[in-house]
Amino acid sequence: MLRNLSYNNKEIIKEVNEYVGRNFSFIERVKMGGNGSRRMMIDKASDEISTLLGYDNNMNFCNVELRPNGIILRFRSLLETFGLVISYQDLSMSRSFQSVTIFCGEEYVVLKSAPGQHLDTKFIDRICEMQSMVLTRTA
Repeated sequence: MLRNLSYNNKEIIKEVNEYVGRNFSFIERVKMGGNGSRRMMIDKASDEISTLLGYDNNMNFCNVELRPNGIILRFRSLLETFGLVISYQDLSMSRSFQSVTIFCGEEYVVLKSAPGQHLDTKFIDRICEMQSMVLTRTA
């Protein structure tokens, strides 16, 4: 689900928390070595996300946040912050040497490393580990 996360809207916060879980506590984030990715560049995206990204002429960057039951892929368009909220059950990923594609139903985003950086493969592996832990726990 794609949501505007710019404002402190309690209904949207509640909806996101019910879908992918509350944020990890400070101690949990320290133990896991952080719950956010490096900045990544959006190379391609589905129509709805491409439309949002096309409103300005800036380079399109995003980051990914781990949650207990899913991920939030955050990006900016104009002065707004949007989040593609994906539960682990709905998440599919395809990885190549220089990019990773994140799928959720009809929505997808192709991510590349930001200029001067390498693709954060350790973080991508951590997403896969979290996904397999959650899916085996619910099976």
